[in-house]
Amino acid sequence: MEEDEDKLVAAARDALRRHRHVTLARLQPDDGKLKGLSPETVDALARLKLADYIVNEADGASRQPLKAPNATEPVVPRSTTLVVALVGIEAVGRPLGPETAFRTELISKLTGLEEGQAITTEAVAVLLTHLRASSSTRRRAPA
Repeated sequence: MEEDEDKLVAAARDALRRHRHVTLARLQPDDGKLKGLSPETVDALARLKLADYIVNEADGASRQPLKAPNATEPVVPRSTTLVVALVGIEAVGRPLGPETAFRTELISKLTGLEEGQAITTEAVAVLLTHLRASSSTRRRAPA
């Protein structure tokens, strides 16, 4: 773990020469959680061409199985070639609320589900394919 991203890139270069895969993260000191890399750092790593693949978690859901992204997320690095949207299947059939979803109000707005109603596969499909949600996944980091 390295907070300085230039040092993190250098460490990754060295580690990838010795290992088949490397996990990179920054430590967020105030709560001890791991913090992802900036899109610029991911792009810098991609330019090094030291790895066949870079798998990057672009957006968390506060440990909930379902999330609606806001208009500014996820920020996708320019070097991205494939985006995979994930939803925790355990959300289906459970009531929409803070125990099952992040940004329940936005999920309600996008899917028509009210808080307390069971999350359906149809609602998940609407959420994943909604214009607002799908356009945010195309957002790129500034050049």
